[in-house]
Amino acid sequence: MKKTTKKADFHSKPDLRRAILRILRYHRGYDKRLLRSELRGILNRKMDIHVSDRLMRRAIEDLRSEDPRGAWICSATKPSGGYFMASTLAELDEYLASDENRLKTIYHRIRLQRQRAGLSEQSGQPALFTL
Repeated sequence: MKKTTKKADFHSKPDLRRAILRILRYHRGYDKRLLRSELRGILNRKMDIHVSDRLMRRAIEDLRSEDPRGAWICSATKPSGGYFMASTLAELDEYLASDENRLKTIYHRIRLQRQRAGLSEQSGQPALFTL
């Protein structure tokens, strides 16, 4: 009887996280960024890890917040986007500062939109920023 293997549609979080780190270690610095679709393609085709885009992004977010190596994962929004490992502390700090600015901009827009719509600040929610 011939034994067949079935491609898994889901791998454990540790397997997926290790695979993402293994791939991104070859993509250090903004100039070597890897498009999200390319990262998922490598996971699917070369590593036989078939995951949804959402699950892959969630694993990257988990790595960023839970793993010291994952804390170095950056993403670019422009011009063509992509993921990469920061190659220096300065590059990581620049990426984090960009995320902080985007967060402040979104928060400021939400506050103004609430005011213009006649809604009050959400009760019981501490202010994230002093603007």
